[in-house]
Amino acid sequence: MNDTQPPNDLTLPRSVVALPYSRPVAGLALALLAAQCLAAVGSGETLGDLAIYRGAVERLAAGGSLYDFRYEHASRPDGYPFTYPPFAAILLFPLAWLSPNVSNILWTAGVAAAAIGMAVVVATSASDWKRSGVLGTPIFARWDGVLLVLALSYPLLHNVVLGEISLLISFLALLDVSGVVPHRWRGLLVGFASAVKLTPLIFIAYFVVARQRRAAIQATAAFALAVAVGFVFLSSESRLYWGSLLFETENVGEISSSRNKAIAGLLARLGLEGHPLLVAWVVVAGAVGLVALYRARVHYLDGAELRAAVVIGCASVAVSPISWAHHQIWGPLAFVVMMQLTRPPSAAVAAFGASLVFFAFSPTQGLSEEGTLAVILGWELPTLVFVFVSLAGLPRLRSRTGSVK
Repeated sequence: MNDTQPPNDLTLPRSVVALPYSRPVAGLALALLAAQCLAAVGSGETLGDLAIYRGAVERLAAGGSLYDFRYEHASRPDGYPFTYPPFAAILLFPLAWLSPNVSNILWTAGVAAAAIGMAVVVATSASDWKRSGVLGTPIFARWDGVLLVLALSYPLLHNVVLGEISLLISFLALLDVSGVVPHRWRGLLVGFASAVKLTPLIFIAYFVVARQRRAAIQATAAFALAVAVGFVFLSSESRLYWGSLLFETENVGEISSSRNKAIAGLLARLGLEGHPLLVAWVVVAGAVGLVALYRARVHYLDGAELRAAVVIGCASVAVSPISWAHHQIWGPLAFVVMMQLTRPPSAAVAAFGASLVFFAFSPTQGLSEEGTLAVILGWELPTLVFVFVSLAGLPRLRSRTGSVK
């Protein structure tokens, strides 16, 4: 298998202000993001996932087992455990040395920086389409417009408020796959990110299908190296995680929960359980994943690497056994790309869809386990969006020269 002819690498600006933006829109987006960060840092009831990371590595530093730690919370009587591979604990170990206040501030700032970085990557890619003659709705081709959509979305709010690592992982995958990382280094970020949280492994399959041989090899090698580091420094935890805990999905949460927007969650809410649920999930998720890989390859061959990345990101949410709100940042990004590539009337429809499905506190997120029939049916909209993008891909437009982009 040989590498296909790659598109040109994206060149990021030296600063955010080097890209076009509107001061009112940028101000509103940054104000919303700052408000979320201040609320997360200033409240004693937030940053629960960060508390899990901190408590687990503190237990490890004190000589205990990483996976014996439980974060006590009223929503789960037996407490929330640490569910990531040992390599993640190695990277998170500095949390054991920092005070909670300092780590809360630094972590929240990092999540905010990742959100801004995502907006810049998406806007930079859009500027390339504009130069090639592909025109859409201008506000969503600027970093401030992209950031505003993200700041209004529930997935970003969930990441900020919980202190989740998911946004950082998604940002690494986006950087690696969208054309930002030079081809000689491509795959390394995906490999290391997959050793922290397993969902980016689907991007390695994408590298294979897109015939990016070097990236696939480097991603696999980076993942294997990170896992090996875990076995060297945390051998007992590594044997426990890779030998048994990896397959115990109940540690992550209830599959049938209305907040789980994966295909497995939809099937469980339809009444499947046990072996029939497992078989149905493998068949349906496998088919959706394979089609998504094909759609992403088509985008890659078009030179549209951002669209390829977003399609695979949406597929990662759909085919994973459990996908909570903080995993779903690819949904708002998919709507952003649709709005970039369509004229204002169609973009308005996409914007309405984004607000309906992914807006903060939208009833479609299943924040309550009870509701009317319409609300219960609405719970499945995010899942259906991820499945639709995986199966249909994102728009392919013709430029003024007639070439497909």
